[in-house]
Amino acid sequence: MLSGTALAIAVVALVISLVIPGPAGPVGPAGKGTVVSTTQRSPVQRVFSTSCHHMLGDEVAIAVTGPGTVVVVAHAVGVNIGHVNTSWDVAILNLATTTTTCASVTEPRGQVEAPTPLPSMLYYTDLTFSNTFVVSAAGTYTYYLNEYMYGGGNDDDFLDSGVLVAVFYPS
Repeated sequence: MLSGTALAIAVVALVISLVIPGPAGPVGPAGKGTVVSTTQRSPVQRVFSTSCHHMLGDEVAIAVTGPGTVVVVAHAVGVNIGHVNTSWDVAILNLATTTTTCASVTEPRGQVEAPTPLPSMLYYTDLTFSNTFVVSAAGTYTYYLNEYMYGGGNDDDFLDSGVLVAVFYPS
């Protein structure tokens, strides 16, 4: 059986160890964690262009710590196609490193179509798509949501708003 003195000494030692911390351990190596950046443009209808066009506010910048891969995801909210059944309407959206680069029909992109046989009316949908970019060094990189009407095109073809998310994965 423990004596009262031994028990008191054990309790005091426990309290002291909780109140007075011991020495700090060594600092570990820096981790290779991901970096995330996001942006959202307020809902303002932006009419699609029949040539490559960037809608101001539809871009995301991300500061990366070194070489790696950036995955950018775009969520286009309210893609509206004012379809007339005498045309084949095709809205193409893509992610690029410049405001003047638009995807061809064979590159990664988001696409909304209203084929000729559909009745003339407004077609409204959301669209989510992504693209991957390799970065070779630390720095800040900006990615742009660009668009154009590949087929058809009128003042009823527009995008309400957009959300962009960029995620950096170090290599």
